[in-house]
Amino acid sequence: MATYSVVDLISEARSYLHSDHSRLAFTGTTTSAGTTTTFVCTTIDSTLLDRKEIVFTSGTNQGLRRIIDSWNNSTKTGTLLEALAVAVGDDEPFQIGDAGFY
Repeated sequence: MATYSVVDLISEARSYLHSDHSRLAFTGTTTSAGTTTTFVCTTIDSTLLDRKEIVFTSGTNQGLRRIIDSWNNSTKTGTLLEALAVAVGDDEPFQIGDAGFY
């Protein structure tokens, strides 16, 4: 029987979690400027984004993640549970998935 250190097991678990894209719902880019608590993306057509997590992958909020409090599919606007330090700009790439998908 092979033995593994705790560090090896944690590393393996992280590797597995980072490669699991089944919890990743959307990738996209904002299509209009938002605010510190809203983002706009006209290319998303879903009613299932409430309580998902958004991570900005580039732009002024790169690396920041927030929980989506609510998504309005008719206005294509998401409202964040917690404000960002800087307003979301136009053309900012992001990923949306289950909370903790990264």
